[in-house]
Amino acid sequence: MIRVSHADQPHRLTQSSTINGSAMRASLLSLLILVAPACSPSSLVSRDKDLPMSMPTSTTQEQSHVVDQEALLSSLLNLLGETSTMQDVTSSQLSGLLHSTGRSREKGQTVFSGRIDQKWLFSLSLRNEGAANARINFDIISSSGESGIAEPAICTLDFNAFKSRLEAAGYEHQTLYGEHGRPVNEVFRRQQMVVTTDLVGMPRASDSPARLCVIALSVE
Repeated sequence: MIRVSHADQPHRLTQSSTINGSAMRASLLSLLILVAPACSPSSLVSRDKDLPMSMPTSTTQEQSHVVDQEALLSSLLNLLGETSTMQDVTSSQLSGLLHSTGRSREKGQTVFSGRIDQKWLFSLSLRNEGAANARINFDIISSSGESGIAEPAICTLDFNAFKSRLEAAGYEHQTLYGEHGRPVNEVFRRQQMVVTTDLVGMPRASDSPARLCVIALSVE
């Protein structure tokens, strides 16, 4: 034990305090030698490198879950048929509809992601949950970066079937045209709900009817 005199006297150590201090320093030195390898900078860096940079391991594993395109759009169509306003849509509802897909939180939105097959992925986000300006954005994306051409995997439920389902649920359909009379978007309205779709065509033989597929949609 170290004893310190009053401020007006010089500091003095007793013999017993010197012995105890030496023993304490020896114990601390032994402890540092044991702990140092586990806490060295090199060991910490190697552990950080093993961690995924973008999302937790559980979310990455969930992304491999495959969701059939027809089942996916059918679930969304059921939700749109049962919902009167986007303000009522919750992330818990969407999580139940999408069945175990990857889920993450970003600024002001919940994002769900998954795989349709080895090439095609999907992403669905719910922005401003519970607010009057809540919005769903849904996209089907090619992992190879291709765009503009659909494939059977993302067109099991095509636009004609999609349109019929929404019209049966009371939505009114309107085609929006752009420059030179080219169709730009297909829009469906019902009271406080507006569904806007982007379409892409399937390759076809010259004598086959055109087949359009929903590649993206938004709901407000």
